[in-house]
Amino acid sequence: ELDAVVSTNYGDLAEMHFSEEYIAYQNYAVALAARKLPIKTIADLGQYSVSTFQRARNLLGPELSLMANANPRYREEADQSVRNRLLLAGRVDVVVGDRRIIEHFNREISAQADTTQALTWYSLFPPTSYRVGFVKPEWRDRFDAGLASIRKKGAYAATIKRYAAQ
Repeated sequence: ELDAVVSTNYGDLAEMHFSEEYIAYQNYAVALAARKLPIKTIADLGQYSVSTFQRARNLLGPELSLMANANPRYREEADQSVRNRLLLAGRVDVVVGDRRIIEHFNREISAQADTTQALTWYSLFPPTSYRVGFVKPEWRDRFDAGLASIRKKGAYAATIKRYAAQ
């Protein structure tokens, strides 16, 4: 039995009491700028080798799922830093992920890859919101109050900023 669950799919968890959004990821398709890839839509990704995070085909909508299912050069990585290494080495054409996460891993792998290469960020995806679903509404209310408090005090913004700078 679970007391709470983090989810982006609220339909399957109708009996849960969902919190306010605690984070939103803004995913992009990213390519080396030198490649000058003419990407305008998610469907355009189908002509390229693409590396994404695990379960992206389930989380980023039906259009990505269709492209992934039809693209033999689509792959999902458990270790998200692998995406960055593959892109920067020219072993995949495009990676998909949240900008903060991609930039974080670029800082992490800077001794192993040329992270100074210019990137093109293709804005193809809407933000993905995350909320916590609680079994009891009073637990949700306590979580929301705590979240509001740390946001009001600036601790939430400071945490996001700290992780973005690492």
